[in-house]
Amino acid sequence: MTTINDYVDFWRYEFGVNVIPADTRNKRPKVEWKQYQHAPIPDELHNYWKKNDMFKDGLMIIAGQVWHNEHKKGLFLNCIDLDNELAI
Repeated sequence: MTTINDYVDFWRYEFGVNVIPADTRNKRPKVEWKQYQHAPIPDELHNYWKKNDMFKDGLMIIAGQVWHNEHKKGLFLNCIDLDNELAI
């Protein structure tokens, strides 16, 4: 059985990007995130969020530099948000 924490770890360790807890139904992060646009989220904080079930309502991926996968260092994840009628 795959859990939300498995998905969180997938994005962090396979893609290498920062992942934060979120309320995805309301499109809101649960934590301050701007400081992690240009810095990696520490392992201790990542594990604290998982241990305290903070991802139960969803996750958000911070686009930008890859931090957590040595094979992808120097790469960036870029995203385009196309979730409105005009974009579609």
